[in-house]
Amino acid sequence: MTDQQIMTNLLHLLKGVSTLHLWGSIESATPEVNQVFKKTLTDNLSLQMEVFKAMEARGWYKMTAEKNSAIDKVVKKYQSG
Repeated sequence: MTDQQIMTNLLHLLKGVSTLHLWGSIESATPEVNQVFKKTLTDNLSLQMEVFKAMEARGWYKMTAEKNSAIDKVVKKYQSG
């Protein structure tokens, strides 16, 4: 397994864990449990960003800029209902 594959798997795993932390926070029965889930969600999102930035720096996760016209088209689509 290459470093790129490992980082990609790690990023996907972190995204899945974020979902679990989010739902844990939403469904928590007490304020204390809610705080723990919120803290772990925030920590996980920070780690996710670190992994993303490391992958992007190595050219393994390329972002493409969209033209404003393409973005405006999507916004109008969902605004019109």
